Amino acid sequence: MTTDGTVQEQDEDTVPQVDSVDGPSTEGGRAPSGRSLPYKTVRGPFVRLAPHKDACDSLEQLVSLAERLRRENPEVRLAADLFSGAGGLSLGLDKAGFKTVVAVDHYPEAVETHRHHFAGMTCDWDLGDVKRIEELAAVLKAIKVDLIAGGPPCQPFSKAGRSGIRHHVRNGLRDPHDQRRDLWRSFLEVIRLVRPSSVLMENVPDMALDREMFIIRAIVEELEGLGYSVEERVV
Repeated sequence: MTTDGTVQEQDEDTVPQVDSVDGPSTEGGRAPSGRSLPYKTVRGPFVRLAPHKDACDSLEQLVSLAERLRRENPEVRLAADLFSGAGGLSLGLDKAGFKTVVAVDHYPEAVETHRHHFAGMTCDWDLGDVKRIEELAAVLKAIKVDLIAGGPPCQPFSKAGRSGIRHHVRNGLRDPHDQRRDLWRSFLEVIRLVRPSSVLMENVPDMALDREMFIIRAIVEELEGLGYSVEERVV
């Protein structure tokens, strides 16, 4: 849209192609959580994104990419982003001087978006699966990753997330024990197996409050037991 309010036509070659299959609708003006909304909401069609030109589909391709990056810049530091989502943390890591070459999430649309924007290997893996943890550790050791970063799912700890979860439990739509609460353990297991030089973990402040404080203590103790110097802060 231009500054005078008129709509400017775009060349069709510059417009992303849209898949013809619509996403789920929330007809009737109700959010997925069950709360009423003052308007009808319908999720539109998903945009399909092509992979990055340096996307890797195999360990061999990833190792080759890592070797090339280190040849081009001997000072480059390679990073992995676990529970990456669409790539917000990966972008921050890249701006901080790292090169994110491995990412893992278990949400197909987020994985597709990340693979579009970042080189390397982006995997749709469930890190609640021990075999996937071991497979990921082998990948990260093969490329000698310098930093493992990640933000295990925050919904079980955030105020907004807990509210939605309680609603689903009351209505029989979700198991009372949210398996995502335990994915920080998977993160630590990857660290234990790989032993990168640096680790970064982020989550919501509520993870460190009240009854959740034991999780922060457990994470710090585990990392210190592996030889890391740990600093916690709210940003």
